[in-house]
Amino acid sequence: MELATPTTELYGSFLCAYEEIGVDSPDGGGFVGREAVETEGIVDFLRGAETRGSYPGWVTASNYWIVDGGEVAGMISLRHELNEALENFYGHVGYTGRPSLRRRGIARRALGEVLRRAADRGLDRVLVTCVDDNVASRRVIEANGGKLEDTRVDPEGRAMRRYWIATG
Repeated sequence: MELATPTTELYGSFLCAYEEIGVDSPDGGGFVGREAVETEGIVDFLRGAETRGSYPGWVTASNYWIVDGGEVAGMISLRHELNEALENFYGHVGYTGRPSLRRRGIARRALGEVLRRAADRGLDRVLVTCVDDNVASRRVIEANGGKLEDTRVDPEGRAMRRYWIATG
């Protein structure tokens, strides 16, 4: 498993992963609208978030494709700072994976690698959240040292568990 900066070479595999996850998936498949992924322009869009954010008013972020066995197994993002919504509900890190490749420890390893990259960016700890009933995500976060701070209800009415993880 490795984290790869989005590339046009991996675009086809990314598109397959995106389709499998589902555009309207509650676990993050719809991180960008369907029209945004229909061209290889998504690569520049995701890479550009490093310096300008994804949309006006959004924080800068490092976006990675989780690659396993040469195919995109999922996506993970490290947001470099927190705005109000991120601090209250969504955190520094967001990730999702292909259903057909789950239960292999890929998300756990990807989060571990993102934590190392967060430390390299000078972040001593990061906030990682998940929907309260997402047991798999809770296990991923807790396996990486996540300490539950609290649970808050987001604007969509979902209970979000908020975990802090030390990066060192």
